[in-house]
Amino acid sequence: MKEEKRKTSPRQICGWILFGLQLLATALTAVTLLRFPVLPTRYFVLFGVCSLLLLALSGYLLTTKKGKKRFVAGILLSVLTTAIMLVGFLYLEKTRSTLDEISGGSKDSLVVDEMVVIVLADDAAKSVKDTINYPYGIQNSMDYADSLAVIEHINEKYSCKLDVRAFETYSELAAALLAGDVQAIILDKAFVPLIQEYEEGFEDATRVLEEFSFSAEMPKLSITPTPSLTPSPEPTLQPGVSATPTPSPAPTSTPIVMPPREGKENVTGNYFTVYFSGIDVYGSINTKSRSDVNIVMTVNPLTKKILLVTIPRAPP
Repeated sequence: MKEEKRKTSPRQICGWILFGLQLLATALTAVTLLRFPVLPTRYFVLFGVCSLLLLALSGYLLTTKKGKKRFVAGILLSVLTTAIMLVGFLYLEKTRSTLDEISGGSKDSLVVDEMVVIVLADDAAKSVKDTINYPYGIQNSMDYADSLAVIEHINEKYSCKLDVRAFETYSELAAALLAGDVQAIILDKAFVPLIQEYEEGFEDATRVLEEFSFSAEMPKLSITPTPSLTPSPEPTLQPGVSATPTPSPAPTSTPIVMPPREGKENVTGNYFTVYFSGIDVYGSINTKSRSDVNIVMTVNPLTKKILLVTIPRAPP
């Protein structure tokens, strides 16, 4: 008797290909769920058990030689399972990338602050280099340290010494520019819309000359351990008068330091509180702006209740 050579039929080849695709799609989804653990452990275990059962059933139906109907059923089951796994994988990856983008991604790419130099709309200056002889105005409380960092950067870059005058409020700073008391002002970009909203004619009468971003790409603008400077408290210092920066006195009170956490907190056995804050501008999450949504959420997992407290934003 001659031994008949066993040949792999096209049906078997098709079955193994479909089974391999199903196995690959299942593995991709499982790995994504491990990297992006959105499912509780028990649901992930249930997903794993169901996936293994589907693989076993599909493999049996696709590789069995008994009956054409079983093979067709195996094809339908394998194609449907593969499609579901691939859709789940794509949506998980899209959600993960979106959350990474929202949370800022790499720390090195986060913009800490953005400052702008503003001049009158009809000013002839085309860059900061053209303004090194201008009298500059800054606001001497909220963004004073950042303004000094920009001034220091300009002084070093163009080997100059800017004439800087301090103002108590943004209103006084904007009014000084419009009245010609100063020819350029430095302020936080986040407060430009605020000034435009409350200072009539400011938006049309001015323009942004240059922007400065405090990021890893511009180390000269990072605020380093240099002492914090404040305007001289002498009575002669009035808004619009040149400020003589002097080191601020050392704090007399002991700073409050939060104790370090030991291990992971159990959020299922005790209540916990989360603070939500939303800014009032569009664009990148790195944009610094005013917070117009302030919600304190307290979750009690024992009573299964959530308490939300909204904190109104203080008027400007």
